[in-house]
Amino acid sequence: MTDRPVLLLTRPEPAARRFAAMLSPQVLAATELCISPLMEVCITGDAFEPGGARGFIFTSANGVVAASVLTADRTLPCYCVGKATTRAAEEAGWPARQRGEDAESLISGLLQHRPMPPLLHLRGEHAHGFIAKRLTDNGLKTREAVVYDQRPRPLTVRATEAMAGALAVIAPLFSPRSAQLFMEAGAIRAPLHVVAMSPAVADVVHRLQPRSLTIADQPNADAMAQAIENVAAQVCRLERGGGGG
Repeated sequence: MTDRPVLLLTRPEPAARRFAAMLSPQVLAATELCISPLMEVCITGDAFEPGGARGFIFTSANGVVAASVLTADRTLPCYCVGKATTRAAEEAGWPARQRGEDAESLISGLLQHRPMPPLLHLRGEHAHGFIAKRLTDNGLKTREAVVYDQRPRPLTVRATEAMAGALAVIAPLFSPRSAQLFMEAGAIRAPLHVVAMSPAVADVVHRLQPRSLTIADQPNADAMAQAIENVAAQVCRLERGGGGG
């Protein structure tokens, strides 16, 4: 335990550690890193073959991980949201192309470029955007398959202590569901500084009335990392200055 602000990462652990590696040494030195996943990824789908699909859609790296286990196919093109998901698909052996930063831009990108249908969206149990339906309604036939779930986990002892303590907590939140689980995780007494990946995340967590609420400029990991850098610099100045002003 230290007297530094706590940087609380609540993503599933592999993703949390990958994200932490994106942060600058200065931020990691100025904060106490606490990883406490609010969800664990569980593969729930059955092994499958692509059938008549001519391409896959991935909207998260978790979907890529699950699909990598459930199918041996690596020949079909994959259309992905964000750099991290695209990179994960490439590393798993698929020919992958980024087609957006979020569900809306993915849909727009696919409707603009119109790959050969039908497509198959490999997604988690809790998804937003109705991607398969909206693509199909716009003439690009797409079906979906649920291949993983993200099941809730309680905060760790250290995370619970930090949330109940007097030192500032910086909490990046990447999805509306993680924001909701964060709100339900327990009492928050610490000065809370939330970094939200999107307005949809901010809409959920604003009810906590955090000390500050910052929305990343873009819904991607790079923009989240930059927003955390900015918030951490401000919080550390306030901590050193006894409240600023």
